[in-house]
Amino acid sequence: MLRHELVMPRAVILDPAITVHTAPERLFLSTGIRAVDHCVEGICSLEAHPYADAQALKGLLMLAQALPRVKANPSDLDARMDCQIGTWLSMAPLSAGVPDGRRAMASAMCSAPCSTCRMVTLPA
Repeated sequence: MLRHELVMPRAVILDPAITVHTAPERLFLSTGIRAVDHCVEGICSLEAHPYADAQALKGLLMLAQALPRVKANPSDLDARMDCQIGTWLSMAPLSAGVPDGRRAMASAMCSAPCSTCRMVTLPA
């Protein structure tokens, strides 16, 4: 597990309105899938603990509910805010699941986007 005081930011600024016109839909949604991956890895980690599990579970719930809402209505600021909070919560339980290097190799070998490989390699 990553252990350094600067792994977590000291402050986070969340503003869903600026993401409507500055983040392309594909980038916004694939970033959400990456956060889902972090949540699942945190829950499945052998180094999991109750505080990180609570953050990962809440983040996963928020992302699972909000990402489809953003896809259906890209101007839904409440859904975008829920995605931002869920992504922020996903950062705390970072742990070692399938290393990103393996995902990058799979992505290159299959000519598939990294976000697709991320979904396929989530822990079972």
